[in-house]
Amino acid sequence: VIYCNSRPEATKTAQKLRGRLGDDIAFYHAGVASAERAQVERFFREGAIRVVVATSAFGEGIDLPDVRHVFLYHLNFDFTEFNQQAGRSGRDGEGASIHLLFGERDRRINDFIIEREAPTLETLRRIYAAMKRMTPDRALHMTYADVASTLDISRVEGPTISVAVRIFEDAELVETGEDDDGRYVRFLPVRGKVDLTATERYVEGEAEREAFARFCDVALTASPDVLEALIDRPIYPSNVPLLR
Repeated sequence: VIYCNSRPEATKTAQKLRGRLGDDIAFYHAGVASAERAQVERFFREGAIRVVVATSAFGEGIDLPDVRHVFLYHLNFDFTEFNQQAGRSGRDGEGASIHLLFGERDRRINDFIIEREAPTLETLRRIYAAMKRMTPDRALHMTYADVASTLDISRVEGPTISVAVRIFEDAELVETGEDDDGRYVRFLPVRGKVDLTATERYVEGEAEREAFARFCDVALTASPDVLEALIDRPIYPSNVPLLR
């Protein structure tokens, strides 16, 4: 199993491998129809497919005992994801190998992904000010992708605008809805000081950023023995005593 951190990368990597190694290679991610995903899993179990290139979607609820090799093509985002993906190898107790193909360069890739999906406070302020200038009547009828393109702010794409609007809505800075012209974002009068850092989605984003930083501190520097110990340990909720 080869794990990638995005659907396009999983698809592209599988296609490259097919060109070199043959057709017994498939890709698997949430963008693939459920019937096709079930077929890939069945063919993999039966040996008709030797390699699956996948996102984290492959493994959720799937128990495959005899996976001999797991490749982590990209850097994971936290310890839990690393444990779950690497832990797919050798579940039958027989010998298996985990191949870590990521490096320091991948950290920058993940930082970009996190910032795109969890904008910083400064980015949120820039988005809010720019979007408000675009709406003299306080209502904006544009797709989030078009908004991002118009704003032309570094690392801000359609998903970034979507998250930002949710944060603004939680802070009662905007309201969203649908009228005869389609979906809209309407800016509301501001009453007093607004703390965007207190909104649930912003806090979640900061937690993702901190979890990734902690994981990098270990994953990019630790010895193979330390990383193997992380995989071998069971995953417990933080408030549950460890059973020995």
